[in-house]
Amino acid sequence: MSNVTSTIETEPTLNPSHRIRRHLPVWLAVVAVIVLAVNLRPGATSIGPLLSELRAGLHMGPGVAALLSAMPPFCFAIIGAFAARIGGRFGTTRTLAVAALVITGGLLGRVLVHGEMSFLALSVLALAGMAVGNVLAPVFVKRFFPGHVAGMMSVYTTVLPIGALAPSLLVPVIFASHPGNWQLNLGVWGATAAVALVVWVVVAAIAPHAGHMRDMTEGAVQRKGPTMWEIARTRKGLALGLFFGLQSMQAYVSFGWLPQIFRDAGLSVAQASLLLSLFNVIAIPGGLVMPIVAQKLTRPTGMIVVLGILLAGGYVGLLLAPAALPWLWTIMLSLSGWAFPLAIALVAERSRDPLVTAQLSGFSQALGYLIAGVGTWLVGTVHGITNGWTVPLVALIISAVLFVTFGIIASARGDVDDELPAFAR
Repeated sequence: MSNVTSTIETEPTLNPSHRIRRHLPVWLAVVAVIVLAVNLRPGATSIGPLLSELRAGLHMGPGVAALLSAMPPFCFAIIGAFAARIGGRFGTTRTLAVAALVITGGLLGRVLVHGEMSFLALSVLALAGMAVGNVLAPVFVKRFFPGHVAGMMSVYTTVLPIGALAPSLLVPVIFASHPGNWQLNLGVWGATAAVALVVWVVVAAIAPHAGHMRDMTEGAVQRKGPTMWEIARTRKGLALGLFFGLQSMQAYVSFGWLPQIFRDAGLSVAQASLLLSLFNVIAIPGGLVMPIVAQKLTRPTGMIVVLGILLAGGYVGLLLAPAALPWLWTIMLSLSGWAFPLAIALVAERSRDPLVTAQLSGFSQALGYLIAGVGTWLVGTVHGITNGWTVPLVALIISAVLFVTFGIIASARGDVDDELPAFAR
């Protein structure tokens, strides 16, 4: 795996965070975090409510539809594995500006295509930019707001579900005036990404070396960060990656298949879209609460057990009576999704050195999204083979036990740094 290279400060005046602040206004950094966060999910969550229309419009087969639903976590895993190294080589702000450009181009481009393979290729392009943003956003926060990590991570993880929510809210509205127009629904998010692109171009122009791991200080001694393999060999780092993966799998199963589960149970596309909107609305307070929980509680075991019970209960409801109380099952699954901001916050809270934070972020998201991608694809594939939801839902109920197990290990007191000889206290 790759090494991330940085520098050791030789004098207090050369503190990287201070140098970044002198160039980049704090208000602009906050805006940059917000517009980035709001654009890291719509490219993925806008697909689920439109899947039937996309399949008809692009003549998409069931196998390609399953791959499309699983593609976000796969891209986040593969590209995310290299994001820390790219950010270290070219600088966090520059890399995030390019990521915004890639997101914008991919989302706008797929509105213009007419074939399923072109659509898939442009989706991969957009998702690659999102993957880089996923990994480097916590690094940017850690470096630029060293004394306010929990607060800024709360902002970041609150805005993420807002971005995920927006597509499902707009689908019924746009369909009311333009029935079946999936191009217009998807094009909105390309325009939104363009706004983020403008902001990050300005940020990169003002502070081109912000977060640059080679050029942060002058005449300083360079040192190497841990490799991903070294992170993987730590008990806490591995548990965090597995916990991240299991909670991400639940989220992307819901984004990709929850509307279809409800539609197969007899609900309309509008009802299914509104239920997905409810799913994302309930997730928003979690972004505010869970980073503070991660900071204040030395071991949030009880919280993780409760989240696991809600997760299993929501799937049991979908299995036994999906159309009877769809709002209740949706609320239970969404509340269990508060594990996402908790997992993101734990990356920063269970690491001290920014080098460790960068590789822990890259490793946990690479492994986590790989698990999420495989799991989401398997759910769709097994559903296609069995022509039903019983087997996938039973498997998801079982996964809730593993979710709790690894979450408890990942959230235990102590830092990943302490399991790495070069970074231990």
